Amino acid sequence: MNNIDKTQNLIVECRQIHEDAMYTAETHYQISCKHLRLARVLKITATAVTIIASFFLLIGAPNWVAWFCMISGVATILSAFLDPERSAREHDTAGKSFTILKHDSRFAHEVSRQFMSEQEFFHRVEGLRERYNSLVQMSPSTRDEKAWAKARTKVKSGVHTADFRQKK
Repeated sequence: MNNIDKTQNLIVECRQIHEDAMYTAETHYQISCKHLRLARVLKITATAVTIIASFFLLIGAPNWVAWFCMISGVATILSAFLDPERSAREHDTAGKSFTILKHDSRFAHEVSRQFMSEQEFFHRVEGLRERYNSLVQMSPSTRDEKAWAKARTKVKSGVHTADFRQKK
């Protein structure tokens, strides 16, 4: 295999890392948004039900209204147990890590490879692949088909393509 083929293989691998990181980052962001929405719904619903039910109890509503307070207490416990805000933060952090890797891999194959020997470029690409694999191991699960589908749609819409790179 000649040097041009080797370099082309490394460029292809860099682009693959770039694309893998882009889709994985976007999926983490989609999951993070989903968990944040859940956290808000649980908090707002529980608080609103408690306030309204308490008000009606204070003005003399029947005692069965107290059940709404109990239901809102269960929603509060559920929110504390599931901790969707923590999960949202974890996915947001993972998304940011994959975004950084995406930018690093793009920079490697578009810019810095021109200033490296083939051996240096090989080690750079190998390091990027190892970083990707490590991030996958350390990140929360992305086994959410709907999030993947949304991420795929968003990426394919061109939202991650810089304005100056968009075809006119």
